[in-house]
Amino acid sequence: MPRAFLLLGAVPAGAAFVAVAALTQLSCRCLAGAARATGQLSYGGVLAAQLGPWAAAVLDVAMAANCFGMLTVYLIASGDVLEGLEQFAPAWLAPLLERRWALLALLCAGVVAPLLSLRQGRLIPAAFGLGMAAMGLWVGATFYLAAVLALKGEARPLSPWPSPQLMADRPWLHATAALNVVLLAFLCQMAFLPVVREMEHPVSPQRMTRASGAAIAASLTVMLALAAGSEVAFGGDIRDNVLSNFSVECIRWEGGWETEVELHGWRFYAFTYAALVVACLLAIWLPSVWAPLQLLGATSGSAIAFILPGALALSMAGWRLWGWAGAQGLLLILVGLLLAAAGITKAVLGLLA
Repeated sequence: MPRAFLLLGAVPAGAAFVAVAALTQLSCRCLAGAARATGQLSYGGVLAAQLGPWAAAVLDVAMAANCFGMLTVYLIASGDVLEGLEQFAPAWLAPLLERRWALLALLCAGVVAPLLSLRQGRLIPAAFGLGMAAMGLWVGATFYLAAVLALKGEARPLSPWPSPQLMADRPWLHATAALNVVLLAFLCQMAFLPVVREMEHPVSPQRMTRASGAAIAASLTVMLALAAGSEVAFGGDIRDNVLSNFSVECIRWEGGWETEVELHGWRFYAFTYAALVVACLLAIWLPSVWAPLQLLGATSGSAIAFILPGALALSMAGWRLWGWAGAQGLLLILVGLLLAAAGITKAVLGLLA
């Protein structure tokens, strides 16, 4: 996300963040209205009741692709962050850790595989808490570096407009790809209705949209501050994976109806570990988190966030395009299709280059 902010420039990036947040709120509003009309309190249930089982199946595929893709992205990012770990390892282990493939294989076997093997629900909140703590450390470290540099008068200035060097070749494709990354940062539609289930019933669509609006506004504020703080701290040196900027040297220098497939016994572990092996191989092969994030935003992200909620809104409006509700649905679908087309085009051109 900080890399997307740098690519777009502060002014266009700020507008893009606000626009994606507004469209995310609109899609949540469409989900709230459809949930009230259908009586379903799950994304898949709403789609199945309003559009048919095929729509819920599309959602399942998109969510599975998104989860697998994000696992791959996290492995790539972890490999970037752990580079240089051999300096602190015992002599017998250091030569192995110098190889990225070996580092990622050890990470998968020793950390990721045990986490994916959790079958007891009471252990999941603990893992979630560790993830939130890590996110808090990242945000805190960014703000700390930016504040220290500002006090020392060494803060990097924000670039208000896109950099010609960064956007030289096919600038519209670069800009759209950056928007796909921003889209993923606001992807919350899967969690929207499960949160509603925890609220007192009956829940009005107005209350549901107010709750989502407050959460999206808070996320927007944090994301903008984090992206701007990263540029203040690292300037044009922000990498695709901003966490790799946080090296020791850098810090010293800077100062209803739901499809649910439950696997039991050996099938669960075979499927889980096979997916992990494939994700690990992809993480070893892919050099950066940027390309997979762009493709995820263009495919599963655009489907979950915009296209499916837009189809719901159009369906609720009787497929009439001239009313306000129909126009909102059409807007979401068109934005989703535009992001998908541009993101997939850029991915294909990148493979052919």
